[in-house]
Amino acid sequence: MNVQEGLALLKEKGYKYTDKREDILTYFSTEDRYRTAKDLLKFMEPNYEGISVDTIYRNLHLFNQMGILESTELNGEKHFRMKCDQHHHHHFICKDCGI
Repeated sequence: MNVQEGLALLKEKGYKYTDKREDILTYFSTEDRYRTAKDLLKFMEPNYEGISVDTIYRNLHLFNQMGILESTELNGEKHFRMKCDQHHHHHFICKDCGI
């Protein structure tokens, strides 16, 4: 999955395009690893003053439900990454650095 495919899927399912949604997908595409909602919030705050945690979580869960992002739980916290297009496989995650 890439940013354009994710945005096209949102449009296909009747969801609006927003700059925030594109920036969220760009963040995960660029990071190419599991990241938390807190990581995303820290990235988004400089460009979207007053962005709420609810907005972050709502979009993360929408993208996860639609198959744009995949998620896992680590130490009681959900982590998200851009969905891989390849066959079924597993990702190792370092508990110290998150990579």
